[in-house]
Amino acid sequence: NGQVNTLFYDSLNLDKESIDKLHYSLRSYIPAPIVNAINEGETLHDDGVLRELCVLFVKLNNLNSILVNESTSTSSLERVANKIQKTVTTVQEAAYHGRATLRQFIIDDKGAVAIIVVGLPPVTVSKNSS
Repeated sequence: NGQVNTLFYDSLNLDKESIDKLHYSLRSYIPAPIVNAINEGETLHDDGVLRELCVLFVKLNNLNSILVNESTSTSSLERVANKIQKTVTTVQEAAYHGRATLRQFIIDDKGAVAIIVVGLPPVTVSKNSS
């Protein structure tokens, strides 16, 4: 919504313009649920709360085949970088849609893997009591 909750930034002793610039700069590095919670003035800590988390390790076979089969020319590397960016964005959007967080995206000698976590603050998942 573009509004910044200044209570979160009070301890930094910054003017409103500096707070807005800092908020805008950091927004792309902070998971959307956290940004939304800050904007809505929610507290971000759950003292003494034990959470159940679900961690998913998703192997991305479509990316693995591209990484293995592409040449090292500049145009090929740009295509690979664009494919990686599109894949990460798609995985992240799907995770957020499912109230989860993309924790990590790894490409190593074993291939590409996305690590997704369900149940991290500030998103809560209630158990079905029935």
